[in-house]
Amino acid sequence: MESSGESVGAGVIFISMNLPDIPASILVPDIRRNSPEMICVILSPQDRLDDAFALIGKGAYSVLRTPARNDELLAVTRQAFDALSLRAGKEAAEDSLEAMSREFEAADARLRLLVDSAREANERYRAQKRQEEAARRRLESQLLQSQKLESIGRLAGGIAHDFNNLLSAILGYCEIALIRLPENHPIADNLRMVRQAGDRAASLTRQLLAFSRKQVMEMKVVNPNVVVDNMGKMLGRLIGEDIELVLKTDTPVRNIFADPAQIEQVLMNLAVNARDAMPGGGSLTIETSDVSSSECVSDAEDGFATNPYVRISISDTGEGMTPEVRESIFEPFFTTKDVGKGTGLGLAMVYGIVKQHNGCITVDSEPGMGATFDIYLPVASVGPEEVVDSELESIRRGTETIMVVDDEPSIRELFLDALAPLGYRVITAGSGSEAIEKLKTTAGVDLLITDIVMPGMSGGELGEMLGKLYPLTSVVYMTGYIESAMPVGNHLGAAAVLLHKPLTFSAIASVLSRVLDRRKAWREDDE
Repeated sequence: MESSGESVGAGVIFISMNLPDIPASILVPDIRRNSPEMICVILSPQDRLDDAFALIGKGAYSVLRTPARNDELLAVTRQAFDALSLRAGKEAAEDSLEAMSREFEAADARLRLLVDSAREANERYRAQKRQEEAARRRLESQLLQSQKLESIGRLAGGIAHDFNNLLSAILGYCEIALIRLPENHPIADNLRMVRQAGDRAASLTRQLLAFSRKQVMEMKVVNPNVVVDNMGKMLGRLIGEDIELVLKTDTPVRNIFADPAQIEQVLMNLAVNARDAMPGGGSLTIETSDVSSSECVSDAEDGFATNPYVRISISDTGEGMTPEVRESIFEPFFTTKDVGKGTGLGLAMVYGIVKQHNGCITVDSEPGMGATFDIYLPVASVGPEEVVDSELESIRRGTETIMVVDDEPSIRELFLDALAPLGYRVITAGSGSEAIEKLKTTAGVDLLITDIVMPGMSGGELGEMLGKLYPLTSVVYMTGYIESAMPVGNHLGAAAVLLHKPLTFSAIASVLSRVLDRRKAWREDDE
């Protein structure tokens, strides 16, 4: 038998140890090399069994002694084919295991990718939850702060309302007494001191009302650069010579709709705070600029953040503030000053004024790095108003019938004592219902002066009812609340005006002259 050198597949081959041309020791390795799946069975005589068994180590499957019986040949053949089947199954199993292993590796790789993706998604989710939780805590803090400020604001507004009534009597009677006394009378100086104290008390009341956002504002179109420049000299004297005042108002800015006096008050309060933060001197910078939108994130839900704004920045080089102080800086009665050196109302009033102007305020400060307050005020759509100087009108005398309605007795007495000596017939009432009862027995009323906020019937309701009974009657409303002033327009005719508390005799006389003279002119035109 010769080796062809080519593979012949799987099968069983019987090789004799007595081959004449190729020894079995060469043939067996050659067959195994060319046909690994072929099973070799060695046929060996008795005398060559040792050489035959040595071939098993070279790839032979088994040895059969010759001469062999048929059953022995059949048995060996069966065993050989069984070995072929077993080998084929093993190889198939190994191939299957290898394929499964590759699939498992691929699945493991996909699983690792999924795990990594899930881990990243989980980290993003946790980060988002942390951000949402931080945002929720900020919103809760802002809500609590807003509720606290609102509650204190209501209290401050109520106190200021009652205090305004007391101040009306004090200031009104002081002016009446000063008018009736000779200028050089020794008591006149004392009364002037009382009036000055009353004016300072009225300023404190305005602070409380500004904080509670209930102050009646004298709004007009103004330019922030003009307001800041006008305050320059006063602020320079206020902060002292050891602090440099820098005004950056060279760049034109748009106009705002504001109460100039209140904006000046804001600048003064912030300048005083800056001065106190720089005991060793420093610099205070006030700069104006136009901005496309507000940076007050907490006010975005109020609808202000998308409007054009003018920004007024007040920066100092002082001691700065800790985060704890920054969080409480606008709270009423919060102060870092020593007892007796600060009321804690200054920045609270600033906050109230800015909010009342539909604006917002932010503070940026670090310990030792100074502080910057940014005030954002909405831009006005029209140009600035011209300033017209007006002199106090002379005291008007007359014989008209005037009804004064207020639940505060001192207010009623003030009008009675102020107007009766001027020739007017004055009727007073403590409530709307009492005023209606007195109107039933009165021939007519030329002018109604009524407080807006009263128990039972409000001043607005009384004015509306009076307008139906006496259409030609003029109406003047007294108020210290901006909320009270707003709905009044639903009940007023063209002749009605507002009289702001605290009252003074000069204010009463001015309004009286304007309203009654206008009413007289109307009646003459009708005739």
